[in-house]
Amino acid sequence: VQALTFDNFLLILTGLITTFLLTLSIDCFIRHKGLKKAAFLLFFSFYLFLGFYHYRMETFFDIKLLIDNFEIIFYDESMDLISSRIKTKDIVFLCTSFSLLVFFGVFKNKFIQKKFIPNKLKGFAFFISYVVITFSPYNHYEEISIFLKDGVQYFIKPISLNPFAKSLLESDYPFLTHKKKKNDLPNVRRKKRPPHIFIIPIESFNSNFVEQKTPEGKTYTPFFNSLINKGLYVDSFFGNSMQTAKGHFPILCSLTPKTVGKTFQDNYKTNFNCLPEVLKKIGYENRYYQSYGDLNFDNKLIFFKENNFDVIESVDIGQLTDKERKNNIWGWGPQDDILYKYIFKKLDQEKEKKPYFVFMQGVSSHMNFDQVPKNQRLLYPENNTKKEKYSNALRVTDKYLETFFT
Repeated sequence: VQALTFDNFLLILTGLITTFLLTLSIDCFIRHKGLKKAAFLLFFSFYLFLGFYHYRMETFFDIKLLIDNFEIIFYDESMDLISSRIKTKDIVFLCTSFSLLVFFGVFKNKFIQKKFIPNKLKGFAFFISYVVITFSPYNHYEEISIFLKDGVQYFIKPISLNPFAKSLLESDYPFLTHKKKKNDLPNVRRKKRPPHIFIIPIESFNSNFVEQKTPEGKTYTPFFNSLINKGLYVDSFFGNSMQTAKGHFPILCSLTPKTVGKTFQDNYKTNFNCLPEVLKKIGYENRYYQSYGDLNFDNKLIFFKENNFDVIESVDIGQLTDKERKNNIWGWGPQDDILYKYIFKKLDQEKEKKPYFVFMQGVSSHMNFDQVPKNQRLLYPENNTKKEKYSNALRVTDKYLETFFT
């Protein structure tokens, strides 16, 4: 909810004008009554859906998100994610609203103005005016216009680069540096063997909560905060993406994620020079582990195989105790401390002691954040608001991180 300033009032007024222009365009272009009814029914139903989506999801409908993730929509976890936001009263509201549109618009002919004479020239003028206003900087709130602008941007991809960005494109890997020859290196004491390397990408680890406290004075990420002075810490970090697979790609390959589509899906056969390949050349064994059960989700399995991971596994819940299966599997899979214990148990069983590179993906802070068990809600036991649910998920994920270091 934004303040009713004069600028915001003009933005809302602009949205009303575009809606009016679009309805006039339909009225002017279509003469046939049946087609006109169908067009208006489609228009108002679509508007109803977009408006409801915005109300329930608290954001505009994102066509990019739909197209990029169409292949994974019908996974059980994806459907659970979607259905968890929809209530029974929402379905009743949508069905009732659509029925009223059909009854009054189609059967009672309220979509048809009897004295209105269609005029294609006027319709064209109205439509051009609609397009001009829609793509102006002053249209921020009108649902269909935003949907149209997002669609055009997605397919046409107008991206403007500054000189620095253009200079980076001159090299495939602009930040890749090569070690000097051994003769050029200073005389330093070398370890007999390289150290193991672990990367833990954490879902939704938002900088607004790290090193911060709740209004009640409790710390969101106390354990992570305690690590800051023990190693290298980057204060300002650009989030790789808003999605797991898109985030993994830049972490592993030092390249920006695609703006359209996903590299894991579209370019899995491309031979990227990613971290696992660099490490494999100097004797590392590369391993990927995740809590979530399906390795094919977002085509991760094939991409990781093509890019030099030797072991690719999800937690085998059959190897967990009955107590762990009962108490520690929630959300998208086993909680993160179970993942860490599972990985180290695997590593301890290995006879050949190569240096390991281990990339591990937990799910305890994966949205919707609402399934943290009641006995593990360390900040807000009642779990009422979205922020409280997120805070609980973040806090317990921070607690599990301590298990990894232990």
